[in-house]
Amino acid sequence: MYFSLSKSARNDLNLLSEQTVSRVDEGFYGIIQSNSEYLSMLSKNPYINNGSNNEKSKDGLLRTLESFKASNKQCNTVYYGTISGDFYSYPYKKSRNNEFEKENWYLEASKKSGTVNISQIQKDKNTNKNNIILSKAVTDISGNVLGVIAMDISAEVISEVVEKSPIDQKGFTILLDKNLVVLGSKQHSLIGKDLSKEEYINKALNQKSGLVKVEYEKNTYFAYKKASMLDGFSTIGFIPTDEYYKVLRTVILTPVYILLLSIGLITVVGIRFSKKITKPITMLEKLLKNTQKGDFTSKMEIPNNAAIEISNIAQCANDMIDAMVLILGGMIHGSGKIKSSSEILSGSIKRCNNSSLEVAEAVNLISNNVQVQSKIVDETSETSATLENAINETIITSNEMMYSSSKVKELCVTGENTIKNLNEIYNKSAEANLMVMDRTSFLVDSINNISLVSDSIRNVTEQTNLLALNASIEAARVGEVGRGFQVVADEVRKLSAQSAKATEQIDRIITEIKGSIEQVITNISKSKDLSKKTESSVIETSQVFINIVDSINSLEESISRVSGSINTIESCKNSVNEKINSIASVFKETLITTGEVASSTDSQLEDLEKIKIASEELNVLCGELREKSGKFTVSII
Repeated sequence: MYFSLSKSARNDLNLLSEQTVSRVDEGFYGIIQSNSEYLSMLSKNPYINNGSNNEKSKDGLLRTLESFKASNKQCNTVYYGTISGDFYSYPYKKSRNNEFEKENWYLEASKKSGTVNISQIQKDKNTNKNNIILSKAVTDISGNVLGVIAMDISAEVISEVVEKSPIDQKGFTILLDKNLVVLGSKQHSLIGKDLSKEEYINKALNQKSGLVKVEYEKNTYFAYKKASMLDGFSTIGFIPTDEYYKVLRTVILTPVYILLLSIGLITVVGIRFSKKITKPITMLEKLLKNTQKGDFTSKMEIPNNAAIEISNIAQCANDMIDAMVLILGGMIHGSGKIKSSSEILSGSIKRCNNSSLEVAEAVNLISNNVQVQSKIVDETSETSATLENAINETIITSNEMMYSSSKVKELCVTGENTIKNLNEIYNKSAEANLMVMDRTSFLVDSINNISLVSDSIRNVTEQTNLLALNASIEAARVGEVGRGFQVVADEVRKLSAQSAKATEQIDRIITEIKGSIEQVITNISKSKDLSKKTESSVIETSQVFINIVDSINSLEESISRVSGSINTIESCKNSVNEKINSIASVFKETLITTGEVASSTDSQLEDLEKIKIASEELNVLCGELREKSGKFTVSII
């Protein structure tokens, strides 16, 4: 008996240790698994994939990080580093550009595209808290790595899971990573500590199954190890040996104490009343043997000197016989009814079981549909967020178009004014050309007059030259008297020759001036033709500017209408978002309710199955009861 109780108590304590450690591991696995899924969803966000293309995308990326941090209470900081060296984080600045490329979370995640990497615990410089880092590579459609997205989870969150599953008042549990560094424990001094060289840890980890005795800080504990559902992680529970033995002694010795006390009491009572109960006991034995044979017709006579306890026993025996007569009669009569009722109950249970199965299938179908609808609502919510960003960008673009159109309008007005000034300048130029033509004609006439004067001078020069020649001849003929005339005649002839040369030069200059004037007249004619064409182009250009201004006015009206429509869409979008969030909440509550209903239905099915088995056993027992009750010789009442 002692060894049986001892073995049972040890098994119960081992099971308690295993359940406690398993709860810790399941809690840790849940934290890592859920945040890994959140991180994977974040890595597929369009702003994460295209965040560094332009300033708007960068703003969208930072808003996405901020939204992720706000929706995840377990996240301390979320950050993203790209292969081009850009770094973004919220709410804390984790590192400078390019420094993150040397850190383990970035290097390890870059090598393992498609999986979430879990870092060793480390202390954050900004918050001075122990964190673990979850990181995942961000890839494009072709699988090329664009960067790494990561998040910090505080060791306090993990320690809360450990502290919520106490293994004992004085015991504790520790959670170890791949390098045997403590991630969480009720012993806060151990968090972040490397225990790879600690003897008690290695001894616990080397134990294949069950409890193993270890020493920690001069105290003795029983340790229980469980490998985590995450590769490389371990959970170890520690129970003080004195508490363990205390519980073990309590479980084992309590029944022994009760048994010994009972034996002592029975012995004392037996010795005290043995003489007074021997004869009545003999009579009682005879009566019981008769009842054993099925004879309930006789009763026990109670001696006058019998002890009160014996009298009570004898009376109880007589009352028992009377009661057994009634019971046996009622048993024979009622066993048939019980059997009939048990058959009816068994049939009802079968029908109820079938109905419960149908209900369970319907609940599972509803749950699956709700999950599908919930995913659709979540996707719709994401699409709405994308639509919101597109609307905001459209509003910005619309404002920019309004601003650009106003600028173009101003430029068109300026151009129209410039065309008007050009037209005025053209008119003045045309008038100037006419004046030049008039003056040129006058100049041609003057030159012609100069030519006439030049011809006159040429004739005068020729006549003068003849007169000088004649004077020379006459002076030569007169002789010495005419020498003075000879000198004058030579001088006159020289002047005549010079006049002839000057006349030739005037003719040549006049000829050149005539040629230049003809070119000027030709160019002025061409300029006049070009001026007419220019006038036509200026008029057309002015009309084009007027048309542009009209088009810009129409464009501004259209942009205003588009802005009004966008504002209406913005209002509708907010209403749709509220309704989507409301629907999402209803779906989540429905999903929780269907889960609870499914759980209750499963529990009900199990209970119905037990009732069905109990009904079948009751039917069998009724048959056995009728068979055995037939051995008694009492008449049915």
